[in-house]
Amino acid sequence: MKGGRNALELGKAAEHLTCADLIVSGYRCHLAGHGLPYDLVIDHADRLIRVQVKAASFARNVNMAGRAVRMAYSFNVRRRGKRGYRRLRDADCDLVALVALDIAIVAYLPLAEAGTTVQLYPPGYEFRGQYRRSRLESIAGFPIAHALARIGGRTPTGHMPNVDRGKLEFKGRRRTLVEWEGLTGISRYLISARLQRGWSVKDALTRPVRRPGGRRP
Repeated sequence: MKGGRNALELGKAAEHLTCADLIVSGYRCHLAGHGLPYDLVIDHADRLIRVQVKAASFARNVNMAGRAVRMAYSFNVRRRGKRGYRRLRDADCDLVALVALDIAIVAYLPLAEAGTTVQLYPPGYEFRGQYRRSRLESIAGFPIAHALARIGGRTPTGHMPNVDRGKLEFKGRRRTLVEWEGLTGISRYLISARLQRGWSVKDALTRPVRRPGGRRP
């Protein structure tokens, strides 16, 4: 690989980036030891949350067999071990952290909700042709607070609105979060997370998505 990097070095980079992302977000996080089926541990609400980290160096065309280009980060979630021969089971850890290394963004998912492969598109990416209404989600739309809520049976700051049915009104237009996602390019999950943190509807729908460190995509 370029610059002599290998999979092990990229994996370490992803683990440290995830740990930094969690600490900056206000969580206590520690790197786990070698030989375990998880890479990080979060000390949260009197419970240790085990996290497996997966990395992708860049987005690629995940529709190689078709005519339309569909760029996304692709993660083999269920593979683990040095060569990926072993399978990651639901009992092995609680969350997976999916890291886009080139843009330093982390998506958090409960392992029980993840399939064998997860594909997430870059923030602001526009699908063309038949993929304009793609079912893929933005990698910026999976905050740690919502992942923790789903594995703990609690939602952050009380009730989390249904991201598919809830409607927001802005500038005289009343739309579902799915429709606002298509109009703004901001993931409906990120819009929901912003509202949970007390953002105004205007800011939730218009403020640019920022990467860790304050950089914009």
